[in-house]
Amino acid sequence: MDTLNGVLMTPVYFSLIAVYIILIPLKLIFDAPFWYLAVGIFSPLAAQVMVLILRD
Repeated sequence: MDTLNGVLMTPVYFSLIAVYIILIPLKLIFDAPFWYLAVGIFSPLAAQVMVLILRD
């Protein structure tokens, strides 16, 4: 099960890192609403993934 969790979590970690690499410059360039909108979109996705992992 640890191997399965590792396989599931690796793309999630990479996507979260990529999201923050993209969003931090956007936050610096634009105003806060873009930041909150992006966090509002990605947070439920991350929460859903965590629920799927913790349910096992």
